[in-house]
Amino acid sequence: AGESFSGMVTRDQLRKLAEQYPEDVIFIFRRDLRTEPENTLLSAEHSVHISYQGLLYLTRQKKLLALRDNEKVQRFGGKGSKEQREESWRNLDHSGLKALAKEARKVLLSYKFEKRQSAY
Repeated sequence: AGESFSGMVTRDQLRKLAEQYPEDVIFIFRRDLRTEPENTLLSAEHSVHISYQGLLYLTRQKKLLALRDNEKVQRFGGKGSKEQREESWRNLDHSGLKALAKEARKVLLSYKFEKRQSAY
């Protein structure tokens, strides 16, 4: 499932999501898109910077874990068809989300390991 939020994600919103969905972990992420030069998405030549930020909300423990931010940068030329550019954008976004998901797995496993260590 996916929920779209605009603005700040508060603990109250997270609690409501936890009541709405039966999952133990809720993954929240945000993309920030910048282009250089500014406002030139389909012009001759430009660079795209997409930064990803993420949080994991552990619903049972009501615990919030922050993920390390990552940024993907790609240079686009004016050559190529519209479909090729769209495919390049999709690949760039997909690789950024994949890196964020990998970071989320690492953070979650690290948290579980820390909890296990403290139980001894």
